[in-house]
Amino acid sequence: FEELVHAADFVVAMPEYHIVIDCITHRKPLIFTNRSDFPEEKNLVAGLYKYGNCVLLQEDDFFGGNWKEAFEFLAASPVPEDELDVEGAQFAAKKIDQLLRASQCQSSRRKVSAASPRNE
Repeated sequence: FEELVHAADFVVAMPEYHIVIDCITHRKPLIFTNRSDFPEEKNLVAGLYKYGNCVLLQEDDFFGGNWKEAFEFLAASPVPEDELDVEGAQFAAKKIDQLLRASQCQSSRRKVSAASPRNE
């Protein structure tokens, strides 16, 4: 989906993790409706409002195709100033590499066998 989101002017979808992250990452406006059965929705939508450009449509309007006002609103809305750091994997990999190179990670292996159980 990432390539499609990147190529789109707007995205119309239910708010689920990957579509929300792709919209925020590629700075694409999202028109969505509630997913009351989705426990992560509250946090995803909060992230959308903070880092993305989005409009919540009520279910009747969403499924009825009444999207014109939402498109007009998004077209006139500026991109939010707050940006989300999306380089978490690279950051974590660098930190792990630094720890390993600095020999700060030491083995916690203890010699244990059935004949000689741990002596604590």
